[in-house]
Amino acid sequence: MRERSSPFGLVLLLTMWCQAITTSAAGAAAWKKPIESAEGEWIQEELVAFPLDAVVYSRTSDNFVDLRVLDAAGSEVPWRILTLTENAERTTQKIWSARDISLKPSADGLDIRFLLDRDEPQPTSLRIETPLNDFEQRVRVFGLRDEQEILLVDEVIFDYSRYMDVRRVDIPLGENSFRSFRILVDQLTSEQESQVLNLTQNIQGERERSRQERLSVNRRPFRIDRIGLIRQDTLIEVESIVEQNWEVAIKSIREDEDNRRTVVEISTLRQPLTKLRLLTASRNFGRRVHLEVPVKSGTQIDWKRIVSGTISCLKYREIEEQSVDLSFPETRSATYRLIVENRDSPPLTIDGLEAFGHVHQMLFLAQPEETYKLQYGQVTEFEEVPEYDTVAIDRFLTEGVTALNAQLGQESEDDRAPAVNLTIPHLVNSPIFLGGLIVIMTVLLSWGLYGAVKRMNVQDELNQE
Repeated sequence: MRERSSPFGLVLLLTMWCQAITTSAAGAAAWKKPIESAEGEWIQEELVAFPLDAVVYSRTSDNFVDLRVLDAAGSEVPWRILTLTENAERTTQKIWSARDISLKPSADGLDIRFLLDRDEPQPTSLRIETPLNDFEQRVRVFGLRDEQEILLVDEVIFDYSRYMDVRRVDIPLGENSFRSFRILVDQLTSEQESQVLNLTQNIQGERERSRQERLSVNRRPFRIDRIGLIRQDTLIEVESIVEQNWEVAIKSIREDEDNRRTVVEISTLRQPLTKLRLLTASRNFGRRVHLEVPVKSGTQIDWKRIVSGTISCLKYREIEEQSVDLSFPETRSATYRLIVENRDSPPLTIDGLEAFGHVHQMLFLAQPEETYKLQYGQVTEFEEVPEYDTVAIDRFLTEGVTALNAQLGQESEDDRAPAVNLTIPHLVNSPIFLGGLIVIMTVLLSWGLYGAVKRMNVQDELNQE
């Protein structure tokens, strides 16, 4: 009599698989934080605003689909989320050309004089516009009044394009009341090393006895196309986006010698970052940098470049300029990769990183003597951002109503989190589901093959009888 395979093992496997999927989905439990006012309970209806913190950012989804404001009974309360703003200073700039210019060479250099028209604003800086590259010139600016000269500034303008992307041709004047100016540019010519080597060889017979190489130095006139005048004014700009310093950590620094670059891996709590600042003791450099974030493509992780730029630091005598910030669109990623292109130069000394970014603020209408909490992290339950009736909140904001500031309290797991709602997209994207499905299909296929082989053996035995 033939033995039939029992399906008990398969049933047990299916049961364990379903339990694992449910447990995994339920593991994405909601978290909660109480919404607290510094003044205690609100005694009347209030428009309340509170900022999200790093802990919430680390657990919530990219589009905030899982955020909920709940009252004491667990009912949802309509809310709006906005990027935090503040009143900030903004600088406006007006640029125009100096007119009625007189100039002449002198023993001290190139002497340039000009007079402001009656309707021209007072310049706070000037710009020496020249088509030349690779130069260094001393410039002194004097204010003229009643046949007296007052030295306003003694600066150096330069261009080091041959070595790095660094150029400075603006000269700050500060606030002044002079209407007549004198500019003195020292050295009428600019020295420039020739790109062609002069080679001198001493050959005796067929043997080279000596060789000398030297760079020829060419002198060229320092050409000035025009004198630009600049007026900067500081105004108060309403609702400038707040830029907060967020804490990040350098996970690793490695030298990619094959590609001649330094790779810095950064870990964060998924805060909304917009700028990174490189802290380095190195100086006199200009490097191309790239910032990348990981992107999942099937079972592989690729790196997506979100921004490229140039960082530089120049410190030499009275010259001191630094630009080590890299700005990019708001991004929330747990990991970043900063690539510094070294080429054939030695790697920079990387002492640390500072990160800056936005802060999101949630607003809702609180009822008297009611308590509220923020729930987040239940990503398997919610598919879309809720569409609340926020007409009242929007109107109050338009009318300039000042919201009552609140903050988030201590985090805890929410024992009243909604039930897990397993959907097809969740199952398809679940590694446990896909892995379990592969295992079960393998078991079914093996079971089928085993049964087929067993039946063939039985048939052969019957034929032999």
